[in-house]
Amino acid sequence: MLALAIKYHEGQKRKYSDLPYIAHPIEVAMRVTEFYPDSFLVDAAIGHDLKEDTPVSDEEIISVSSQSTLDIINELTNTSDKNLSRSERKRIDRERLGKVSDYAKLIKMIDRTCNLDDLHDAPLDFKILYLEESKLLYPFLEIEVFHINYNYRISTRCSCIILI
Repeated sequence: MLALAIKYHEGQKRKYSDLPYIAHPIEVAMRVTEFYPDSFLVDAAIGHDLKEDTPVSDEEIISVSSQSTLDIINELTNTSDKNLSRSERKRIDRERLGKVSDYAKLIKMIDRTCNLDDLHDAPLDFKILYLEESKLLYPFLEIEVFHINYNYRISTRCSCIILI
């Protein structure tokens, strides 16, 4: 999965840094292994943005991983209409994410945490907007299967993000 993600994210950069974009899915995957080091979940973490940001096909994903990985990636792919307002898209995404598997919720929480960590060079108004969106999202991402208190770790980051 890593080679496929590197291929498709080639030339992309993180929004508020000069880092190659591939650093983000690698970081998400590394954090996922702290909770659930199974290969299908690590692959889904590495590929979590592929379908949203690139023209990768389902067949390509399955050829390097599994149907389980593809299913989680599909759960994580935003499908809301880009013509809607940002707040309406985020509302639709929250409702959809509240119904996905705990595996997808774990990846989404870690993805959001990584994004919060990377906002230090973002404009203050965007930091505030992203923080408020994160606060609205977290209640939809409750996880039972992992018996972890990741919500607390994320909310702690949210309360500190404005200071960064």
